Amino acid sequence: MKGTFVLSFDIELAWGSVGSLSIERNLVAVGKVRQVLDPVLKIIGKYRMPATWSIIGHVFLDHCERKGRAHPDMPRPHYSWFDGDWYKYDPCTNINVDPSWYGKDIVEKIISYAKHSPAEQDIGCHSFSHQIFGDPGCSEELARAEIDKSLEIMAGYGLFPKTFIFPIGSVGHLDIIKEKGFTAVRGRLVERIQRYASLEKSMENMLHKNAALMDEFTSYYLPERPPVFLPEQTLPGLWDIPGSMGFGKKMGVPNHLVVSKAKRGIKRAIEEKKCFHMFTHLHSLGVDSVSLLKDFESVISFAAEEREKRRLLIVNMQEYVRTLS
Repeated sequence: MKGTFVLSFDIELAWGSVGSLSIERNLVAVGKVRQVLDPVLKIIGKYRMPATWSIIGHVFLDHCERKGRAHPDMPRPHYSWFDGDWYKYDPCTNINVDPSWYGKDIVEKIISYAKHSPAEQDIGCHSFSHQIFGDPGCSEELARAEIDKSLEIMAGYGLFPKTFIFPIGSVGHLDIIKEKGFTAVRGRLVERIQRYASLEKSMENMLHKNAALMDEFTSYYLPERPPVFLPEQTLPGLWDIPGSMGFGKKMGVPNHLVVSKAKRGIKRAIEEKKCFHMFTHLHSLGVDSVSLLKDFESVISFAAEEREKRRLLIVNMQEYVRTLS
């Protein structure tokens, strides 16, 4: 098989910041998601780029109501690092009042694009409310409810996803994932990212996280190449297509170094005949959007050029799984 490039987007809006100490700061970037979506679709359309779009279930909604408490039908997690109700930030209003928590318009635009796209688009599930599946505080009951709720909402849009992307790359309850009919996951991430994916607020984890962040920071200034992988069949018929590199603004790192590292990942995939899986969040592209969108296109056009030379296969996660069957 040729070297392979896989591109995936996580669409979370404010839900990706629940549990974060910087939720208010992150909402600034979330507020720019709608302004970057059209340019992103234009770029991937221009280069006939397949992609996987993993969407939080709550983002499909345009409103919700408080009935005693937010979403009383949903089980709650018991994370050691999180205080209070998981849905305490949910405004329980509507898309006009609180657009950072509801994204029906965004979802409809992605679905419409997928129907007319020159390349196959894969719309996947990212849980209902960004639960951390690999954390001990995420019970089997919660994991099952998160998936069932998402599938119920997505079916209303005529979507029956086969791809599941674990929030923050925290893998858990794979048996439930398989039971629900998924065939592809983006689970484990590159070591540098995975090492600080835990949200545990202990001093030990904070020191570990800071060391890992420094390790990742220095990697952009070195000539090393990001990791590439071959997919792993974690359970019969369920394939993990790991994330190689997150694309976006890196604190203290010039954008051109991020672009350079991504291109080195593509080259490595070609040389080793493995997969370079680049992932990003729409809100990540909202930070310094003019510059980042230009840099994002630079990576996408480079991948397209390698495809034209017949050196690179570009597929979404579901297309990749079909090549493995």
